[in-house]
Amino acid sequence: MEKEWREVEEQVERLMSGQGSEVTGCDLCPEQCKPASLKKTVTYIVCAVIFNEKVLMVQEARQDCYKQWYLPAGRVEVGESLEEAMRREVKEEAGFDCEPITLLLIQEQGPQWIRFNFLAKITGGSLKTLLEADQESLQASWWDRKAVLPLRGRDIIRIIDCGLKYCQEPWHPVTLPLDLSCRHVVQKLVLVFTNAADKIWLLLIKAPGLHLPSAAAVKTHAVTWAANMVVQEALPSRTTTMTSTLWVSLACSTAAGSRAGRTACASTRWWRWCPTASSATRTERRWSQRGCCSLHL
Repeated sequence: MEKEWREVEEQVERLMSGQGSEVTGCDLCPEQCKPASLKKTVTYIVCAVIFNEKVLMVQEARQDCYKQWYLPAGRVEVGESLEEAMRREVKEEAGFDCEPITLLLIQEQGPQWIRFNFLAKITGGSLKTLLEADQESLQASWWDRKAVLPLRGRDIIRIIDCGLKYCQEPWHPVTLPLDLSCRHVVQKLVLVFTNAADKIWLLLIKAPGLHLPSAAAVKTHAVTWAANMVVQEALPSRTTTMTSTLWVSLACSTAAGSRAGRTACASTRWWRWCPTASSATRTERRWSQRGCCSLHL
């Protein structure tokens, strides 16, 4: 058991430091998960937030949103990595070369639409003008967020706000996507809640060994749906109340062909996770002997 706890601890640390984690199995709805096929069963979108005191915007050339403004964004093409797609979209729509700084947000509506929002920086190129208008965009401009600008959608306001917040006070480490061979879209869930005593509890599945829950993306708002399903299985009573915080690492990986489905989730348990101050040069870990794992950092 101690070895399993140590493996879980190391996995959580990797996820929280932005390193990601390969998915080798699926606990929830593996039989309903269709193999990922770009532009058929899944659509990946990339979006870039770039600041130069102001925020970089592009004017749309598409007829359904002609002359409206949006962040540089577009669909990932077959054979592209997420970062390559982001660089291409910024170059085509805004005229700049750029490099990603970190992922800001991952937004999804099930596997049919997943958007990866990057904070990025300019490394070359020049601002696209009306003389360079084409089917990708009419022009690009820097927006101070005070001038009236007809937006294609107000969903980008939240993305811009997250970018500004990250520049001022990053709330997570630099995180960039890892390219792994994948057949399915699967979420690995880090589900945490705190109680009145400020103790932190981490939800783990016990069988076949202690591990973080993983769920196939089969529903709209797949992360929220999967988290609710796993938590409902773990709660001893519907009357239980708690304050919950959800941290999610979205991973695309080859999911093992488990037939357990929801039955695996019936073997869940809340384990206490207690991060505390520690030495700046090393991490101390102790495990309690009372049926829950206690992680001291």
